Amino acid sequence: MPRPVLDSIAFTALAETRWGPKRRWQCAYCGRGVGLTVDHFWPLNDGGTDDVWNSVPCCYECNRAKSDRAPIAWLVAVGVPERRIALILHAVTTPAWVAPVPEGERFPRMPRIAPASLDYAEGRRVPRVADRPAPVAAAPRVDGLPPVFGLDPDAWSPRAELWRAAQAAAEGRARWARPQALYADLRERGFREMKRTGVWGFWGVRAAS
Repeated sequence: MPRPVLDSIAFTALAETRWGPKRRWQCAYCGRGVGLTVDHFWPLNDGGTDDVWNSVPCCYECNRAKSDRAPIAWLVAVGVPERRIALILHAVTTPAWVAPVPEGERFPRMPRIAPASLDYAEGRRVPRVADRPAPVAAAPRVDGLPPVFGLDPDAWSPRAELWRAAQAAAEGRARWARPQALYADLRERGFREMKRTGVWGFWGVRAAS
């Protein structure tokens, strides 16, 4: 089953365990201290998740401007200082990272961010995930594939959905005893595997109706 997306309050509370109390945050991108929210650094519709390591304090303006654009390309395009980009990437690629706890305090505190003027117009040149053309699946081998699946080059189906369809038919149960056996078979046939909103699935195949 796809993992439910946390609401903004729950995601903010989760981010506070890593970045410290929200009242002490600044935007990690531009340094603003007002209108703060939490950004999914890797966009949810491009494989990002609600894990705490994917949370970055962010002002509303930067969050709206970044949207679901490729995050690293966007940071470079708008002019986030190189050193700051390196620090952000360290945080979002190190699951155990937590902001330092100042001496004599109990909670983490986000490091101070020097304000920077960002070029949002240049950032708009970075394409959004929603504007990219749908991936074109390579022509997979379909010989001998049971009829429990339908072929559709524009379809993306979660792995769990395909496994349930396979187990609902006697032919599928006989062929694949374990989920990993099914997924390996689809990969070997050339179906493209991809993660969307934190869920793995395959392009070009769907459960037959």
